[in-house]
Amino acid sequence: MANTTVPNLPQAIALTNADLIQIVQAGTSYKAQVGLLANVPGLVGPTGPVGSSGPTGPTGNTGNTGPTGPTGSQGISGPTGPTGTGPTGPTGPTGNSGSTGPTGPTGPTGTTGSAGPTGPTGTGPTGPTGPASTVAGPTGPTGTGPTGPTGNTGSTGPTGPTGTGPTGPTGPTGAQGSLYPTTSSTTLTIGTGTQSLTVATGLAYTVAQQVLIANSGSNYMIGTVTSYNSGTGAMVVNVTSVTGSGTFSSWTVNLNGAPGPAGPTGPTGPTGSTGSGGPTGPTGTGPTGPTGPTGNTGSAGPTGPTGPTGSTGSTGPTGPTGPTGSTGSTGSTGPTGPTGPTGSTGLGYAGLTSTTSMTISTGSQTFTTNLASTATAFAVGNQVRINYTTTPTNYMEGNVTAFSGTSMTVNVTYTTGSGTFATWTISLAGVVGPTGPTGPTGSTGSTGPTGPTGPTGSTGTTGSTGPTGPTGPTGSTGSTGPTGPTGSTGSTGPTGPTGSTGTTTYPGAGIAVSTGSAWGTSLTAPSGTIVGTTDTQTLTNKRVTPRVQSDTSNSATPTLNTDNYDMDIITGQTTNITSMTTNLSGTPTNGQKIWISFTAGSGTPSVTWGASFESSGTVTLPTTISTTRTDLGFVWNAATSKWRLVGLA
Repeated sequence: MANTTVPNLPQAIALTNADLIQIVQAGTSYKAQVGLLANVPGLVGPTGPVGSSGPTGPTGNTGNTGPTGPTGSQGISGPTGPTGTGPTGPTGPTGNSGSTGPTGPTGPTGTTGSAGPTGPTGTGPTGPTGPASTVAGPTGPTGTGPTGPTGNTGSTGPTGPTGTGPTGPTGPTGAQGSLYPTTSSTTLTIGTGTQSLTVATGLAYTVAQQVLIANSGSNYMIGTVTSYNSGTGAMVVNVTSVTGSGTFSSWTVNLNGAPGPAGPTGPTGPTGSTGSGGPTGPTGTGPTGPTGPTGNTGSAGPTGPTGPTGSTGSTGPTGPTGPTGSTGSTGSTGPTGPTGPTGSTGLGYAGLTSTTSMTISTGSQTFTTNLASTATAFAVGNQVRINYTTTPTNYMEGNVTAFSGTSMTVNVTYTTGSGTFATWTISLAGVVGPTGPTGPTGSTGSTGPTGPTGPTGSTGTTGSTGPTGPTGPTGSTGSTGPTGPTGSTGSTGPTGPTGSTGTTTYPGAGIAVSTGSAWGTSLTAPSGTIVGTTDTQTLTNKRVTPRVQSDTSNSATPTLNTDNYDMDIITGQTTNITSMTTNLSGTPTNGQKIWISFTAGSGTPSVTWGASFESSGTVTLPTTISTTRTDLGFVWNAATSKWRLVGLA
């Protein structure tokens, strides 16, 4: 092993037998007491002059390894660093050269000895000893055998578990905020009218709510709840609109409007108390392994004079700490924490009522509710139906524009029925869909028999005859003169010659027009057949311009003659219309049509139709008009002698 110079190391001190020294061989570090080392040569004199090289002797035996020191107490385990090899101490200063002794004869070169174990190379024999020097030469490397391997560290005891008790279970989720979605296996055929089915029990349905009964996205029915038994799940619905057709026994039932949000999840239960910590397992210390055997000592070559011992190199770094002992056994588990409280039930849409006295009409309506806005799922933007609790067919529908505390404001856009009431039930409502197409006009019913002629009234009494006036005196008649004789008839003269025929005058081309005394300007004749007033004919490519009346009179009883007009446009109306029948005239025929258009000048004036108008099965006569134009189509129903509403837009 070559010497390496390390600068600026501290000066070495003299060692005692009790001092520990660090020995490094072949990359392995060992510790031993100086007094326990064997075959350590003593101090020698200064190196004499170098003689001629003798034969290289075999490598000397490795010195005995000192016993392993006791294991120190276990320190805190740091990360294992790489095994360091301490630097070789600097070579001490070379002593002064002694006087050169006589040169001995050069011996024959010996054969090379077998290689010893890896370690510092032993010093070969030197020439004959020169005179003793008073200055110590450098110390040769100490030959040391390898230290036996460190014994295995005892197994680490298992680590005890952290003494924290299990977290208490999460409280159950609050009940679902929407109590409307359900299913039914009742066999139903898609169609309008009354439909009875069985759904889940305990739901929040109330009378007059709109529901959607769907088998699929293309087969469903929409109608109004007429009854629901929450104990048995029996539901009766008046279906007013259908899509698709067929008979099915698998239905999904829900409000015909968006369900409310789910109620909030209940709070998490408290964490259980921390269990006591298990005891720490003892640190396992394995026994120290046996010391490795001492290597064989090589045969000694002739000893040359040993130079003075150099100062001892600095101690190399301490070897890595052995592994940590096994972890102790697991501590007992702490007790289970108590179960957290059940979460509160989510808000729903059921049970909202009002006792505010209100007249059924459109526009902004404000109600005082029995529940505060924080106690129900209703919110601004919901479409709601407010029906009279006793007679649910009297109701208003609109959009919630404000809800704070117990004050709810609704912009009513649709009403059915009329009256002023103070008992209301408020529920979600589906958005009103567009008006369906006008159905075909039904066939005209047969004319009823003519009623019997009433009896002729009695003839009034004849008045008494007035007295006759006196007759004036008759004048005297003059005498008649005698008639003269008739003269004889003269003879007929001869007939004169016939004059020439005059030129014939014709009217212009087209349909002739006569003024009674002359021909007027002819009308252009059509290319087809002339239309007759009573003939049965098919007219093609003809445009009939409606007869339109524009009414801006703002009258409570608008005037309309259906013989003269096909459409009546009423604009700027601010006065409530008390009757559309009072000033209605004309002699309509079966199937005749009339259109009426309303636009309010401001506000929402009311409309009363009177005896000459009627609603149809799917379209109801409106009771108010707004500033947005409303168009209504009517057809004359000869069976009822009324104008029947068939379209509303």
